[in-house]
Amino acid sequence: MENFNQIESDILNKIKNVRDSNALDLVKTEIFGKKGIITELFRKIGSLDQSQRKEYASKLNDLKTKVTEIMEKNLI
Repeated sequence: MENFNQIESDILNKIKNVRDSNALDLVKTEIFGKKGIITELFRKIGSLDQSQRKEYASKLNDLKTKVTEIMEKNLI
């Protein structure tokens, strides 16, 4: 199972270091793009045991929501 706290910390550090809109776009792609961090984590759901999927998906959705909210605040 993934260490979501560490992943969240890494993502938040990337967002914190953003200085302009171009850098924000690059970070957004790195996180949510086709081969982004969160996208790859969502792909792993199918390979998990049925018993692990619900907890994993819930934590991943919470992470995605939190990151999305922080990025939206960063745009303002």
